[in-house]
Amino acid sequence: MEELIKLSSVCIYVSATSVFPCDENGQPNYEDQKLFSDLSSEWFQNLSNEDKELINQLIESSKKN
Repeated sequence: MEELIKLSSVCIYVSATSVFPCDENGQPNYEDQKLFSDLSSEWFQNLSNEDKELINQLIESSKKN
């Protein structure tokens, strides 16, 4: 399974390619997966700076693997 990181500003989990909203228990909802390519640029603009940096780090680390 891919590494998931929780983005606190929007209660979403991300992998190197996808996003997963939180379920009612705060866990990733794997049935509602979306690819980064399916998200609008506005979605990214609304993230906190900290969460944007976490996504960048995750994507960069996946390129090394």
